[in-house]
Amino acid sequence: MTTANIVVDAKQGTGSLGTRVTLKPKRYVYVCLGCGLLDETERPDRLTCSPACRVRAHRNGRLKLLRAHAKDHDVELSLMMQCEAVIRLRPDLADEIRAGRLEIDAAQPDLHRAFIALVFEEADRELRGAP
Repeated sequence: MTTANIVVDAKQGTGSLGTRVTLKPKRYVYVCLGCGLLDETERPDRLTCSPACRVRAHRNGRLKLLRAHAKDHDVELSLMMQCEAVIRLRPDLADEIRAGRLEIDAAQPDLHRAFIALVFEEADRELRGAP
C-alpha cells in the first residue's frame, strides 16, 4: 500500500504511478456504553459494540445519564466515549489532548495501534492459558 497521495484512475483502479491503491477507513476506538469494554468502529458516532449492549445501555440508565451530561457540557457523547478509551489505553495522549496540543482525531491512529496491541496481548495470554 502506498501512503503518498496518488491520483486514482477510476477506470483502471490504479494510481498514476501504476500502483494499486487501497484506501483504509479511519478507525475509532471507544468504550462501549453497555458493557464498558473497548471496541473499534469505522463510525465516529458509535456508542455500543452490539445490539445487546445498546439495549443494556438504555435499560440501565447510563445512556440517558451520559447524554444529559454531554448536553450540559456541549460535547458529543461519542467523543466522551472516545476520550475514555484514550484515558484507558494511552494516558500520555490524554494529557496532550487536555493541554490542547493534540486533537482527539489526530490521536486515533496511535490509539488504534495501542488497541490492537492489547488485543494481541489478550489473545496471547488466552492461548498460553495464563490468567
